[in-house]
Amino acid sequence: MPTTPRSLRLQAIVLPLVTFIVLLELNDWALWQEKGPQDPAFWLFAFLASVAMVAVALAFRAISIGDSPWRTIGIAAASAAVSFYIVGPFMPRIFGERTISVGDRGPGPGGGFSHSVGAQFKKSHLDSVLASADRLSAAHAFDQFTCGDDAPTFRFELTLHPQGEVNERYVSVAYSPAVHANEDRCLSFGISYLIDSVFFPIDTGPRVKYGYVNPLTGQPLPDGEVRLPRKPVCRCDLRHAGGEWVAFSQAEAAVLGADTSRHRR
Repeated sequence: MPTTPRSLRLQAIVLPLVTFIVLLELNDWALWQEKGPQDPAFWLFAFLASVAMVAVALAFRAISIGDSPWRTIGIAAASAAVSFYIVGPFMPRIFGERTISVGDRGPGPGGGFSHSVGAQFKKSHLDSVLASADRLSAAHAFDQFTCGDDAPTFRFELTLHPQGEVNERYVSVAYSPAVHANEDRCLSFGISYLIDSVFFPIDTGPRVKYGYVNPLTGQPLPDGEVRLPRKPVCRCDLRHAGGEWVAFSQAEAAVLGADTSRHRR
């Protein structure tokens, strides 16, 4: 079928759009599988180079049929701009970042908490955190929060959740067996403290820029800082007193006993 000016203009519209969609999904696949180039700048360059090649090829074809090559190039450039600025933000991701889980907490009741992570935290980091958590349990590191009792051998399951419209990028930490809400209160805080401490040397990448603003002033809030968790202090002598017996400093722990005495009187 011979090329006509109309079919040429149609190709100048469709080909940049198809190129954009293919490269966008390849970029998502690379991020999802953690393979190949993952830097957005690489894929932007690939898109611009591909569109330039398409525009030049169509321009030569326009010359061969006596049509304006500049009009063809202009249509291709306009199609590329529309693809990037208008179509791109509304494109559903076929691949994209998905929820990733490692480990197996097993059946039965358990506990859990969440930990916010940075923009570059990936499955390899998740594996490192899980390995460190398993080593803590094997080394009886949790015994320091049990007031002389033997801590159970914990099983962990970690799930990386991508950033969503209403949630930050975070890892949910599930463990089993469950710990008693009051009898093992210090152990519960101790688990969070030790696992959060494991994240600190692993999650060293840049933080996610969420664009939070102060509702009173409208000014941007600074990106979240990575802070070391505070180690819980167990007042084992107050464990069965019916009140609070866990603090996060020696000074706070000393006050707990006085508060308990006043409450009991």
